[in-house]
Amino acid sequence: MIDAGVSPERLLGEYFRKLSLEDMQTMLKAVVDSGTGRGAALPIPTYGKTGTTQDNRDALFIGYAGEGEDEVVAGVWLGNDDNSPNPGLSGSGIPARVWRDFMTHALDIQAPPPPPPDGNEVIDNAAEGEGIIDRIGALLGNGTVEVKVDTAPDTPPPPAEKGRREDLIPPPPRPVADDRRPLAADPPRRPAPRPTP
Repeated sequence: MIDAGVSPERLLGEYFRKLSLEDMQTMLKAVVDSGTGRGAALPIPTYGKTGTTQDNRDALFIGYAGEGEDEVVAGVWLGNDDNSPNPGLSGSGIPARVWRDFMTHALDIQAPPPPPPDGNEVIDNAAEGEGIIDRIGALLGNGTVEVKVDTAPDTPPPPAEKGRREDLIPPPPRPVADDRRPLAADPPRRPAPRPTP
């Protein structure tokens, strides 16, 4: 039943917002159920998206699972601080499995067993066994990590071509506010017309 006090534009807007949300959820669920995010699958409805940047410099998985107040949104990013490539790294590999392990702990659920490979599937970033977070935690001292950065004085700086492309091109100079010269884009100024008597 349509409320006579609601405009048709508002009704259409609400309909399309709901339709768009349902389409987005369907797409994000398909990523985990049958797409690149299968490594993040949980025994409850799971939604997410994998990502891999150029030259495998960054890999990520971002997703959510749970219901109501127990819904958890989390993201996992892997990459190097110096922006160097990571051969074989992709969002469907280690990031998806780390996300799954984190979510099993956060939501207090059991992860399903991984699906058997179909023979044609390439498993990237394969890690033996389950519990990646537990293994990483054990390697890092179970939550107590001491970080000390010390670079050797004879270490040469990384080559310039390793930086991001936008970092290599300096931005154009900005005009100074008190500069009296007209900018190239400004049209020449004409004197104001004189009033006719």
